[in-house]
Amino acid sequence: MSDRATETHGLDALLDLARQTRAEPSPALLGRVYADATAELDLHDPQAVALPHRKKKPVAALVAAVGGWPAMVGMATATVAGVWIGISPPDGLVNLGGGYFYSETDLYFTELMPTLDGFLEEEQ
Repeated sequence: MSDRATETHGLDALLDLARQTRAEPSPALLGRVYADATAELDLHDPQAVALPHRKKKPVAALVAAVGGWPAMVGMATATVAGVWIGISPPDGLVNLGGGYFYSETDLYFTELMPTLDGFLEEEQ
């Protein structure tokens, strides 16, 4: 078996050495970063003015609220499919809905959610 105290002693020494050594950026690097930042900010131009905050147009605000253009494309596809099914429904839908709305019997009086009384009645 190995001695764990000697194994961790070497690691602790390396970690202590790493803590003592501090990496500082060179002054040349800091100067280049500062030069790039001032070039981007254009601080040397006294006429430079911050752009005012522009208000979003109503359509852009609506698209952003819905979730962007991918969500708008999905909603447009669902709308077109709904209109298409509404104009020329499949035969199964015509028979199902037609019997409920256009029959001569009063199917709208049909109780779709039976109560407990219906189960407790005895048939004669």
